[in-house]
Amino acid sequence: EAGLRNVVGTLGSSLSEHQADKLKSMADDLAIDQILLAYDRDDAGRLGAEKAVELLESKGLNVRSFDWEAPLGQTKEGPVSIPTQINDLSDLSVEQIQWLRGRKLL
Repeated sequence: EAGLRNVVGTLGSSLSEHQADKLKSMADDLAIDQILLAYDRDDAGRLGAEKAVELLESKGLNVRSFDWEAPLGQTKEGPVSIPTQINDLSDLSVEQIQWLRGRKLL
């Protein structure tokens, strides 16, 4: 509905060697040039994303992790970011996800 395609879930905040190998195979088969990880905003999600980036890069994949703190815009009060009470993508509406996609943040 929000336009996210080729989505897989790791079922937790860690990526196994087997899952990384599967992603590598899928990326090769589908000619996917970049993998975007979008783990939860909590400490476990951040640590899991860091480890997953390292693992996937070691497999030769181009990977980045969704930046929960990235500025989304600017007001006279300063930069605007995703509110801290938003902890995972399921907390966002379809319109918010589409907005992020339209700006290549997601």
